[in-house]
Amino acid sequence: MKFETFKAGVWKSRFQYKSFEPVPVNHEWVWEDARINALLEQANRALGELNAFSLIVSDTDLNGDAISGPSGLSSCASMNTVR
Repeated sequence: MKFETFKAGVWKSRFQYKSFEPVPVNHEWVWEDARINALLEQANRALGELNAFSLIVSDTDLNGDAISGPSGLSSCASMNTVR
């Protein structure tokens, strides 16, 4: 599939809304613009850096339990208290 002429999908009118229907992307991709190679290299490098960072900081707790600690009280709350 030629990258320059690719369309990601089409918008379909439904009863009271529109929906986007993507097309399959599991094709062999070709392109003529050499800048795409440079952009793909940059993206690949950035993904590698993100992967390396995730290995360094592998045990993050995104829901805040690491901040609140075992008592359930946020350690940040004491910093915001007016004295």
